[in-house]
Amino acid sequence: MWKEVESATRPSELDTASSKVYNYVRRNIREEEREVNGETVVYYVFEEQRIRKEDWDTYAKVIQNTQDVADITDALIELAELIGG
Repeated sequence: MWKEVESATRPSELDTASSKVYNYVRRNIREEEREVNGETVVYYVFEEQRIRKEDWDTYAKVIQNTQDVADITDALIELAELIGG
């Protein structure tokens, strides 16, 4: 489940080192400027999903399969366009 999170430092899209229990996957990272005590401060707002390290291999396989399906779909669409004219 994706959860919206914020940080004062720019996060990496994949974090496998900061926790012994979880890996973190992040997406849609964007900067937001805010006024804090009269100063403009940059925050990073993003969606984050944490996956237990013991479940990581299964998650990675699902993601790879999803990407494979997307790649195959794109190739089929391109082929259909070439054949169709």
